[in-house]
Amino acid sequence: MGRWEKALKKGLVKLMENQRKGIDVGVDHLTRWMGDGVPLWTPKSIFPSPIPPNSEIIIQPKYGSHRQGENAVFSFAQDYPLDTYLSFIKSLKNTGYAGDIVLAISTNANEDVTSYLQSEENVIVYAVEWECVDGKGNLAKDSREGQNKCKMMDFYGSNGKAIPDSRDYRPVATARYELYYAWSLAYNQDNLVFLVDFRDTYFQKEPFEGLEKGPPDNGLLLFFAESTETNIGKSNYNKRWLEAAYKRENVSGFFSKTIICSGTTMGNGKGLRTYLEAMVAQYDTTLCNMKGCDQGFHNYLYYSKGLQDAVDKIVVFEQGVGIVNNLGALREKSLKERGILDENGMVLNWDKTISHVAHQVDRDQDLNKIVKNRKSVFKKEWNQEKALHKEER
Repeated sequence: MGRWEKALKKGLVKLMENQRKGIDVGVDHLTRWMGDGVPLWTPKSIFPSPIPPNSEIIIQPKYGSHRQGENAVFSFAQDYPLDTYLSFIKSLKNTGYAGDIVLAISTNANEDVTSYLQSEENVIVYAVEWECVDGKGNLAKDSREGQNKCKMMDFYGSNGKAIPDSRDYRPVATARYELYYAWSLAYNQDNLVFLVDFRDTYFQKEPFEGLEKGPPDNGLLLFFAESTETNIGKSNYNKRWLEAAYKRENVSGFFSKTIICSGTTMGNGKGLRTYLEAMVAQYDTTLCNMKGCDQGFHNYLYYSKGLQDAVDKIVVFEQGVGIVNNLGALREKSLKERGILDENGMVLNWDKTISHVAHQVDRDQDLNKIVKNRKSVFKKEWNQEKALHKEER
């Protein structure tokens, strides 16, 4: 390394330290240096493509076809029972939503699940094969709900032929951002896309209702916070994920900040792709293999100002305000006691309007019971539909 490079590195290390403390975040220069295991984000930074060098994405949908001009909902939906698929898809479609629904399932999903998914219009399904290892490095049969670390099989290729996953074994919750990136390429830059957790989400109104896509050359991201009754520092999990990825001394300044949920993220094509590039880059840089590190990446990118330098507009909605209502941190009183679960079993925002999307619905005892009952109804209706189709044949 030459003398001028050493001087540049020394100056950039100092700038990186200041930016982590919230100082000099607007310094206007174009250099982006990756060093010491942590990225330095500067104005106008460009995140690398998640696709490894000399390779391409070769995975194709098992069912369904993307519609380039439609909005889309993406979710990682592997290894759930049929009633969870019914609840997610039917509650979403019952809002009047007519865009694409893109899901990842396992290659050995049972026949009830695959039969239902094939029956639904505008549902695009990817069957993802994984090679997983347990905590001792031994091959495992599955991800064990994300506890085991995995590589994607037949996802990347070269000249049309599959090549090995070049990334290390990692939680499937981390690898899903590569899936989301691949799917995002099928949509226009100005389409709206919603990344959302699968198991604990229930839709009450059309998620994109009233939203403007914005100019295709401007990036837009919408983030959704959790309750201010806790913060990053009070959450052992969130604090640990940040510390594991970035070291305590680099992130302690964020501990007083509100938790932003990585399980609910929305944006237009340009904003989402930039975000997904950034999320994959966080793994490549930190190699944080703890389940939940993606939540740490998500909060780090926002509070370190890294995304603000690369995306034109980022809006963070407080809990109970806006499209998504993240309910997980509301633990001291029930939703009914708070007045945000009405007599019809609908989750409300603080202004008493119906929340478009209720997330973490299993955390509240009353709401969990209501959603379970609705799942039973959906399953009964589906069985009746199947019986009717069988009679018609």
